[in-house]
Amino acid sequence: MCGTFSQHTSALIAALHGYVLGSGLEIALCCDFRLAAENTQFGLPEAGLGIIPAAGGTQTLPRIIGRAKALELLLTNRWIDSKEAWELGLVNKIVKNNELIAAAKPWPCRFPPPHRKLCKPQEGHL
Repeated sequence: MCGTFSQHTSALIAALHGYVLGSGLEIALCCDFRLAAENTQFGLPEAGLGIIPAAGGTQTLPRIIGRAKALELLLTNRWIDSKEAWELGLVNKIVKNNELIAAAKPWPCRFPPPHRKLCKPQEGHL
């Protein structure tokens, strides 16, 4: 799945809230940056169903958070909250639930071209 994302010429920023499970988490793992609302829960519940995550989560999760923690989450079917996701390096920033989109919009402005394609500077956000 990440192959499709890697062909994109701009940085990919995921704004995550609610339940980011299974393929939703696998898609987020393919993004360059991940911002999460305070109430976000993350997990790959496939192991609890006796199946393997189908979109590459078994490869991408260890690259981001390390092998030992990835195995723990994959094999125990344990979900984590946004605070633990930040501590593990799964997300770049945690924001208040009602500020997620506003916090994500200025991120492209932080990067050099060609990643600024979606940059729309907002006063006070840079």
